[in-house]
Amino acid sequence: MSDSTVGDSPLIQLPPNTNVVVVMMESMAACRVTHFNPAAPPTPQLDSIAAHGLSFENAYSAGIHTYNGIYSTLFSFPAVLDHHSMKKTDIPVMCGMPHHFKAHGYHTMYFTTHDDQFDNVAGFLYANDIEQVVSQKDYPADEVKSTLGVPDHVLFRHVVEELDKVQDKPFFAAVMTASYHNPYVLPDDIGWKPQSESMDDKMVEYADWSIGEFMRMAKERPWFENTLFVFVADHGVSGNSPYDMSLKYHHVPMLFYCPSRIQPQTRPQLALQIDIGPTVLGMLFPYDDNSTFGLDLQRQRRQYAFFSADDKIGVLDSVHFYRYRVADANEALCFYRTEDVENHIDAERPQADAMREYGFGMIQHAFDRLKNKKTSCR
Repeated sequence: MSDSTVGDSPLIQLPPNTNVVVVMMESMAACRVTHFNPAAPPTPQLDSIAAHGLSFENAYSAGIHTYNGIYSTLFSFPAVLDHHSMKKTDIPVMCGMPHHFKAHGYHTMYFTTHDDQFDNVAGFLYANDIEQVVSQKDYPADEVKSTLGVPDHVLFRHVVEELDKVQDKPFFAAVMTASYHNPYVLPDDIGWKPQSESMDDKMVEYADWSIGEFMRMAKERPWFENTLFVFVADHGVSGNSPYDMSLKYHHVPMLFYCPSRIQPQTRPQLALQIDIGPTVLGMLFPYDDNSTFGLDLQRQRRQYAFFSADDKIGVLDSVHFYRYRVADANEALCFYRTEDVENHIDAERPQADAMREYGFGMIQHAFDRLKNKKTSCR
């Protein structure tokens, strides 16, 4: 179950006080970004970020819910089937980016478009080293357009305004977008129009345009040159899938953007949402005490990627996709690179067993650490 060391890529090393902004994009599956899928709606802003940054081409979300994406991205802990990550009376103390950045003297922040009590996000984050949560209560009432609060471009404007206020210390900011989620609200007063016909595609375009506006505003700030931006989806979209577990729900963009210090490059290795923390921290500090489930992707290579979708567990290697359905113990294995829909589990039993052992082992270990309150690195 061990993962191997990477030795064939030059290490990216950033100054220790580099600011970090992690943007978690609602439902922005890789298949909805033209960098990954030419048939997707136009996404010129994300395409540009991918072309001018470090893009992990085979990155996967931990689960299929927004709470999975927030929890796994910030704390490098896997989604554990249908277990709700943050909605707990007894909030676990987690190891992850907020803890490490606060310990290094950073101001730690989280931004959302809507009520910060949804999914107990604010309570969980305040208990785990996020010092400031900006949410619907902090926006003018006339900017709130739906149950999801303010549109993405309004969110990003407030992000920039709040980052401008941070003085005398670096900042770590996590941003959760929401516009590419029903109920859709497409602003008609922004001097921009989408090209697509369907509302779903229009909202992809709007979400991408909003990211471009964020980058435009950020580039005008003195802190831009000293900031690493990370873009990842909270999860993908279900879409049409030849399998009983949709890879489109898990395959997501994972982009690291700092044009003054990161040369354009793509990496094909398997990567997970939970790897963002160790990878970012490894770019900034000596990071030898990683007690999370994530890997520093600059120094280690994943043998397998694993994820869960409420009642299913999926495991990938470079060619195989293993699936297990909890309800009836059904399991399958296919060659996903060729979109093979046949179940080859009998012919590939040794490989299936190895992947099952890895996936089950990781999920069980995560259960045990939560149950025994061994999630802290303090």
